[in-house]
Formats: sequence, C-alpha cells, structure tokens
Amino acid sequence: MKITISRRELKDLVSGFSKIIPHRPTLAVLGMARFDVGRSNRLVAQATDLDQAARYQFDQATVDGSGSLIAPFATLKELAKGADSETIELEAGPTTDEKATVIIVNNVGGHALRQTVDVVPLADFPQVGPEVETGPADGFLPTYRRLAPFASSDQTRRVLNSVFVDLSGTGERNATLVACDGRRLTCCNSFTLPIKAKNGVVVPITKFLTWPGLGDEATIGTSSKRKCVPWFGLKAGPWTYCAKTVDGIYPNWRQVIPGKEDMVHQFAFTDADVDAMKKLLPAFPGKDEITLIGTTSGVIALAGKNAGDKTETSADLTAGSKYQGKGIRASLNRFYLLDAFAAGFRNFGFMDSYSPLRSEDKGAIHVLMPLRIGADAPESAPKPATNPAPAEPATNPTPAAETPPEPPKETKTMPPETTEPTALDKLQAAYETAKAKIREANQALADVAEAIKLAAREDRQRRTEVENVRAGLQKLQAIKV
Repeated sequence: MKITISRRELKDLVSGFSKIIPHRPTLAVLGMARFDVGRSNRLVAQATDLDQAARYQFDQATVDGSGSLIAPFATLKELAKGADSETIELEAGPTTDEKATVIIVNNVGGHALRQTVDVVPLADFPQVGPEVETGPADGFLPTYRRLAPFASSDQTRRVLNSVFVDLSGTGERNATLVACDGRRLTCCNSFTLPIKAKNGVVVPITKFLTWPGLGDEATIGTSSKRKCVPWFGLKAGPWTYCAKTVDGIYPNWRQVIPGKEDMVHQFAFTDADVDAMKKLLPAFPGKDEITLIGTTSGVIALAGKNAGDKTETSADLTAGSKYQGKGIRASLNRFYLLDAFAAGFRNFGFMDSYSPLRSEDKGAIHVLMPLRIGADAPESAPKPATNPAPAEPATNPTPAAETPPEPPKETKTMPPETTEPTALDKLQAAYETAKAKIREANQALADVAEAIKLAAREDRQRRTEVENVRAGLQKLQAIKV
C-alpha cells in the first residue's frame, strides 16, 4: 500500500496525536501511528496509549492499493515541518515476522528525499477501545474545558482528577457536569446528553479533550457493555476519540454548595478590575494567600504581606467593583481566584470569613473555600496605600472599616474522596500496579528481543567475514609458483 498526504493534513494529525502519544513511550509500539484504508477508500490514522485512542480521517489523501502500515510518530513530527502545499508519501517496505519497515518520501522544494525506517510489525499494534455510538451533545466540550481547571491535578486521586457527568437530575435536561479538587467546586447543569449510565460517568481530564483544536461542536456517548468499565466516546470533525472512564464513586458534591439565603456579604467584580487583578495578584506580596477587604463604604481592597513583614501592602479596586455588607476580610488562594475569574465568575457571596464563597454566573455555580489564617479576623481593615475613601462629615462619624465576623453558623467542607479505601479502590490500585508491571515486563522483553536481533546480526557478519577469509586462503593456495 502506498499513500500520499499533504503536509497541511499531517500537521493537523500531529497536533492531535501529540496529546495521545507520550514523549517517551514505555513501549516502542506506543510511539507509532497506524494508517489504514477505511470505508469508501478513505485513509484513517490512529494512535493510542492503551487508556485512550484517537483516529483521524484524512480528507485529501490519495491511496494506491489497500492494507495498513505503521510509521514512527517522531518521524511524522519532523515531516510536518514545511510548506502546507507539499506532500509526503508513505509505502510499506519489506516485512518479516520480527521486523517491518516503511519507505518515506518527503517532497521538499521540488526534491524527493527518500528514507527507509524500521517500525514494529503490524500485528503488534494494539487495538484499544470499543466502537462507541455517539449522539448530539450541545455545549459539552466548552463546558468540559471550563470545568477542567477545577479538577484535582493529583494523579493518585483519579476520581477527582476528572469531570463527573451526573445524570441524577429530573426532566429532559437532567445532566450536570461537576469538577472538584477538595478546595473548590464548579458545576454546570441543564444538559441533555446521550449517556445512559444509571449513576453517571466519570470522564478523566485528558490533554486531547481540553485541546482547542477539536473545536466546540461534538457528539458523545458511552459504551454499553455490562460488567465492564464504560468507555467515553467523542466525534468532532475528522476526529474520533475514546477513553476509559474512571471506575469509582464521585463524592456527594451537592452537600457543599451553600444556600443563597446565607449570603450576607457580596463581592461584585467588574471586567476592568479583573483584568487589573490578573496582573496585580501574581506580583502582590505573599505566596498564595490574598485577602479581600470589603468596607462599609462599598470599596473592595486587596491586602497581602510576605512572611516577616510588619504591615500589609494594600490597594483599592477602582474600576467599579462593589462590596455590599457590614465589612469583611476574606483570605483566599489568589491563583484559585484567578481560575474562577478565567471561567467567567464575577459575583461572590458568603456568610462570614470562614465560610465558602458561592458564585453563580453564566449558567454555572462555583464554590471556593477560604484560607483560615488565625482564629480571629483583625478588628479593622488596613488603610489602603492608594485611593483612600473620602472622610465623612464630623456630624456623621465614620464607622469602623470592618466589623469582626460572627462565629460561623455552619462550616461546609469539600467532601474527601474516601478516607479509608474500599475493596473496590484496593482492587483498582492493584490493577494499576499490575498494568505498570506488565508494561515494564513488555519493555524488558522488547529490549531482550532487540539484543537478540543485534547479536544475530553480528554473528552473521562474523560468519560472512570468516567465509571471505577462507575463500581468500583457498585462492592463495591454488596459486602455483
């Protein structure tokens, strides 16, 4: 089989496959891409890391013959560099049970550069993931990407390192997408999704699904085999993707969302102030903590200090942001707050300095736990370094910039995944350990096979040299003096 593809389409393929194929694969075959002639003589390429797989269907490729071939992804990345209008030719080379090759012709500047590359045999390429029937899922991909920053980045907490598709709602639009990392939670409801799993599915956070190159329109679904962990499937443009969902029970996320009736303090940020805070917060004194100060005059100020500083550095927000309440100080993780701003949240309400903040904007709810610094809040807010509030007339004395918060009525914390691992968790951990050991064993066997091939090649070379020496001696002996 011989195929010809444009460099433009190869660039699209490389961009997507780079989210699937690891930089340093544990097995040589996982660093390869497979090309097949699909239906209607259309060329399809696929890649996998055993837990997920992606397929790309070419639109303008030409195919001579039928069959399949394999090419190293590292070589494809190099071939993708150049003019979009140029083409690359791939052709299956000589193949044995132990060794296969692919012939590559790179057309550059009117010249054809030809090379032969060793690849793994076609039979060694794994077939991963079932065919998943998909259906319309308006808004799923944009919402998944919006929620992804709020999922846990701890790879050992696989259930929280995901987006949960909760199907326990009522009515036609019963699906809710949820992400939580133990310190913050974001949920977005009112979806109609073609997923039939009774208890919902836990979709892992993957580089491919968060890749903007997929676009926003997609169809999704899950495999329907019983007694098996379902696979999540997606189709978007030329791409078909599937990933193994996480086998686990998602925490009861609804219990940590505070009610609106308790929101006696309100922060409302304008877009202009948010843009300013994106520059201010990373440069503000302190490590992760930032203190939001709401004064009785409605001004919102930022405060922070480094360890060992005697006084705080503070600054007012002057582009229209407003506070409503009797005065408050709330200490937050500044980078979590920036993530909330990036997701479109602007209005935050909370009960006191020790209670979670709630924001409801653009069809989603965000909950952010405060940092607890000390047992009591300071008696008054520090004087801002710039833009001080105007003084009140003498007949109407200025109240204190802040009143101490009332003791918290109820403190809600994010639900831990599970403090004591269940038998299912232990089984999952044992499975992951066994899979890692199998990968190591396969790599060791591949190294042994490579060493055997090298030894056999050297032995053949020695035999050839010995035969040449013997032939030379025979010729010398045949010479008559």
